[in-house]
Amino acid sequence: MQTENARLLFALLRSGVCGEPLDAPTLGALTPDSIRELYELSKAHDLAHVVGYALESAGVNCEEEIGSKFKKQQMLAIYRCERLRCELERICAVLEEEKIVHVPLKGAVMRPLYPQPWMRTSCDIDLLVREEDLDRAVSSLISRLGYTDGRVRGEHHTVLFYGSVHLELHYNIRKSIETLDGVLSRVWEYVYPEKEGGYTFFQSDEYFLFHLIAHAASHFVRGGCGIRPFMDLWVFRQKKNTGGNLPEELLEEAGLTVFAREASALSEAWFSKAEYSDMTARMERYVLSGGVYGTVENTVAIRQSARPGKMRYIAERIFPSVDTMKKIYPILEEYPALCPFCYAARWCRSLFGKNRANALYELRYSVKMSRDRIGKLGALCDDLQLHR
Repeated sequence: MQTENARLLFALLRSGVCGEPLDAPTLGALTPDSIRELYELSKAHDLAHVVGYALESAGVNCEEEIGSKFKKQQMLAIYRCERLRCELERICAVLEEEKIVHVPLKGAVMRPLYPQPWMRTSCDIDLLVREEDLDRAVSSLISRLGYTDGRVRGEHHTVLFYGSVHLELHYNIRKSIETLDGVLSRVWEYVYPEKEGGYTFFQSDEYFLFHLIAHAASHFVRGGCGIRPFMDLWVFRQKKNTGGNLPEELLEEAGLTVFAREASALSEAWFSKAEYSDMTARMERYVLSGGVYGTVENTVAIRQSARPGKMRYIAERIFPSVDTMKKIYPILEEYPALCPFCYAARWCRSLFGKNRANALYELRYSVKMSRDRIGKLGALCDDLQLHR
């Protein structure tokens, strides 16, 4: 059963993104208290700017304080959109001149498909380059555009900064989930140049849709993914006229057939007012509980559901497998004898680093997490046939 706040939220999102007028029952339910609650819920999913726009367009009068908050989120979204658009143009121009093939990802591709580009917010710019071009791309952006190295080199991307702009320069789009990575590692087979002889490439529509679903699934099993991936899914399919078509072969190979079908059904329930099923209702409750990036509680519950016994889960978090450690510390591929020192470095980072509070928070929840919650979220992932 959908809550009243959820009903109002999606009515406002449909109004903002789909242009659907607010009906009389919705307008009547928009009391000062409900609007305040809607602000908090929509802000948790980074969608307060769309909700505020819908309220304003419908002529709904908000209390001054909450109205100012909605307006601030709209202005911030517009600023962020323009800032990232201009910066993406600068980056792509340099990479073109340096003859480095690059592929805009996620928000950079989705923004033009929305009624207003600022409706699709993002916190960073995501670009894919070939691994052999990574160092040259980093050097060019540092020397020519004034970027600084964030000194964060993960197993999928490196991070650069320019003022408030956060650039994630990916050299692969894998998710460290074996079933997905076999397909995601073949991304270069599914890209094409924007223009002949150019170095800006885009994913094919089929593959972009697959990547969108795979990205949502990877976050879904790691604590939550928020509303936005499902909104992207709906907008992309509407704009590209895919109808009921999904990239079935890619999804089947990645083990995402069931999740993709249910994610599509949930997006239709939210933005086309399709009927809910038991599965989409369960998915909605989970997604709304987590906000944009999910919650530690959800992450712990899902991880424990895949590992019987709390102590086993805690032990694996303290002593990850050697394969996991190699992903965190690539030097172990060449010098495996350094593994004990890398374990010590990881513990020091967890206990004394900037994420210390998160590590302790996770440990506390690992101990007191209820079996009921573990069972429910584990069953949800099992029913969606998601590997975790």
